[in-house]
Amino acid sequence: MIFNNVRWMALALAAVLPTAAFAASETSVLVSILVRKGILTEAEAKEVVAEMSAMTGAAAPDAIPVAEATPDVVGTPVPEAKPAKKEPVYVAAASKIATGFKLGGRLQVQYAGLDTDIDGTDNDPAQTRHFFLRRVYLGTSVDFGEQWSAKVTYDFASAGFDAAYIRFEADDQNLFDFGLRKVNFAYEETLSSGSIPAIERSGLTRYFVETNNGRRLGAGSYRIGAFYEGESGNLFYGASVTNPERPINAADAAAQGDVFNNGLAFWANGGIKTKYEGGSAIFGAAFGYMKDQGAVVGTGRDLTVGSIYTDAKMGGLRLIAEVLAADDGVGNPWGYSLQPIFAITPTLEGVVRLSYVDSDGRGIRLSDGVRSAPGGGTMDKLYEGYLGANWFIMGNDLKLQGGLVVGRSMDGLDGSDAEATTFGLRSQLQVNF
Repeated sequence: MIFNNVRWMALALAAVLPTAAFAASETSVLVSILVRKGILTEAEAKEVVAEMSAMTGAAAPDAIPVAEATPDVVGTPVPEAKPAKKEPVYVAAASKIATGFKLGGRLQVQYAGLDTDIDGTDNDPAQTRHFFLRRVYLGTSVDFGEQWSAKVTYDFASAGFDAAYIRFEADDQNLFDFGLRKVNFAYEETLSSGSIPAIERSGLTRYFVETNNGRRLGAGSYRIGAFYEGESGNLFYGASVTNPERPINAADAAAQGDVFNNGLAFWANGGIKTKYEGGSAIFGAAFGYMKDQGAVVGTGRDLTVGSIYTDAKMGGLRLIAEVLAADDGVGNPWGYSLQPIFAITPTLEGVVRLSYVDSDGRGIRLSDGVRSAPGGGTMDKLYEGYLGANWFIMGNDLKLQGGLVVGRSMDGLDGSDAEATTFGLRSQLQVNF
């Protein structure tokens, strides 16, 4: 159908041209343009030229002129065809009530090279020399109008959720979350995994918040429940009611619990944010109570934890400091962490961190506080240090981190002078998208 229309258009043009010779010349140019644009094939073009020649009595040309070298009807060169511009691909939420949709993720590739030496023996544990995927996040967030939204982030490296909650923002200063997220306890734990200055969280933070293994407390981090956060001027505050246990994978998040965690945990936090010339500071405190999660889970001993912290910035210097303490129904573990961060250049910063844990007889291993470290026996105290640098290749979205790690556990639970030391290198390449 298109070919017939074009052919009759060409023939009509030939009919109104003043001379046969001129008609043949100009029609062949028109036909060559139509071939170049893909409207006619070469075979169809020859048919049009032949029919035009029959009408005008002019001899048909032996060949159709090459379009790129043929002037158009006003004498200017015919421009070379440009490839079609690729349009961006848009992903939209399937829900009809969704008003906004975002997709993003985080990839962290890490290397750990750590050796542990147990004092007084040659029977040391195997070294750690390994590359691994620390985090592989893929997440979505969807808005439903101005006040309601939902967020789901899954970590393929740990086969667990980083976030899965529904949010209601009552106004600019008050919000409620329902589902799985982190409670506001242990300040370093609440920092985004993509913004930890020393690659991994301190031995203090790990001992207090990571899953209870008989030594670590499991007090903080991910919980499922109802959360509230609010602000008023420079003040901030929050509270939550959650399950007492931390879900470490997707199966735990979907489970209904058992007799050992069939209760509730209660959390509260508050503080003040201040700004001053050349910097800012946060001062805060947090509290948590977990029923039946004390010294030995399931024995009726409750766990209570508390925190005081600061995060202060002045020019190119930043200091994060925190003290954590607990009552597990038998002892009172506690510890502190100091972390100065200083700018070297606009894209390079240095990091120093020192942390200390006194388990008060509960017990701690090097592997409990220093991630990826070979264990060196259960002891009472742990010191951990880190010295490193962060190179912001493209801001925080693409950065390379690296540093030296040292940890020492000491004082055997039997009263001995036992010691174990781990030392080595940790590095990480991160991209946010």
